[in-house]
Order: sequence, then structure tokens, then C-alpha cells
Amino acid sequence: RLRDNRMPPNSPFLLSEDNRDGPDVWDAIEGEMTTAVELIGRWLGSGAPH
Repeated sequence: RLRDNRMPPNSPFLLSEDNRDGPDVWDAIEGEMTTAVELIGRWLGSGAPH
């Protein structure tokens, strides 16, 4: 089953299960690619309001 139906337009589609935590995004602070879920976790962990 294709799982890209919930992804934003033009986002990369990965056939592996590696993208279960959302699309890959660039973390400018860490200088690396990460998942959207990890980026939100870092943001909340640094003291962002819930």
C-alpha cells in the first residue's frame, strides 16, 4: 500500500519504513537531516511551550 497520500506535496517518498516519523527535514541548529517528529521533540525539549 502506498503511504504518501498524507504527505505534503512534493515531499520525497521513501519506499522503506524509515519515514514513519514524518518527512525528512533539515535541522539548521544541528546541521543535519532529521524527521519531523524528532525535530518537534527537540523543540519541545528545549523549552518550547506545549
